[in-house]
Amino acid sequence: MDNNSHSKIAFEGETLEEAYKKASLEFNCSITNLKSEVIQAPTSGFLGFFKKNAIIQVYIDSSVTNEENKVNKKEIHIKDVSSKIDELHDTSVQITQTIQSNITETRSEKIFDDFYTKDETQTSIVDVKLNIQSDDTIDKITEDINKLFSNLCYEIDPIKVSYYDKETLYVEFSGKDAALLIGKEGYRYKALS
Repeated sequence: MDNNSHSKIAFEGETLEEAYKKASLEFNCSITNLKSEVIQAPTSGFLGFFKKNAIIQVYIDSSVTNEENKVNKKEIHIKDVSSKIDELHDTSVQITQTIQSNITETRSEKIFDDFYTKDETQTSIVDVKLNIQSDDTIDKITEDINKLFSNLCYEIDPIKVSYYDKETLYVEFSGKDAALLIGKEGYRYKALS
């Protein structure tokens, strides 16, 4: 069909979006079902003067509404699947009962006994603590961190590393772009940590 055979209605709004909303409310349909032609694009003018609103001419796209009607007219057949669900439920209950009957009590006792026995390899892993009290270690860490950050595009001063306590190092970033390393809400800082 030709666009001229449809009756067009003009809508005006401060923005194109507002004009389209008015048109969809008037025609009581989605914006996607409308065909439109922009008559005047909105402009902000100069210092608030010579401001122009958006003007569009709109009509309903009949091909889209015909397709929607075809979809709505198709009948939907729903099969009764409640009997299948009941069969599957009964089967799953039988499988569960079979599995539970196959579990032996001796195996559970073995697991219980193993749980409470003390294994020396497990305790030795827990007792390991980081002890960095060497200037060579600090120098190596400082060198590696400075080498890592020298390849970035940030302008930062040489990074200082010192002892904070027996198990923690203090790493100080300073320079023009040091704050950028923190990132928005500390995301880069958390990633570095």
